[in-house]
Amino acid sequence: MPRKWVYICAALFCWGGHASAQSTDEACNSLTAAATDINRTLPKRLDQITTLVQFKVNCATRIVTYARTLDVGFTDLAPGWRERKQREHTELHCNASGLARTVAFTARDTLMDRNLDQVELVTRPADCK
Repeated sequence: MPRKWVYICAALFCWGGHASAQSTDEACNSLTAAATDINRTLPKRLDQITTLVQFKVNCATRIVTYARTLDVGFTDLAPGWRERKQREHTELHCNASGLARTVAFTARDTLMDRNLDQVELVTRPADCK
């Protein structure tokens, strides 16, 4: 995962205080406020080929979704990219400050390539060991 993307993700989840101490309502309110602020700045270029186009929070299902587009086709990426990105996604969202671990929300990235093909990366709280 590009370093810039890691910083953006980390900034989203480090909203003052200890996230694990927040109630579901507090976590939802914090994430919803972050989504509102972030969506005002979108689309935002994350790296040479990736653009963040939407950040959504669904409190009822406890899912946070990042929608990103790629300027290349998935077939242009190195073999094994999907497995590597899923592993990095799980590591990010299950770390000590991660979304799935701290507030028990599922993190979902939807990636759309230049051919309009779509891939999802999903990390659920149950994925955090």
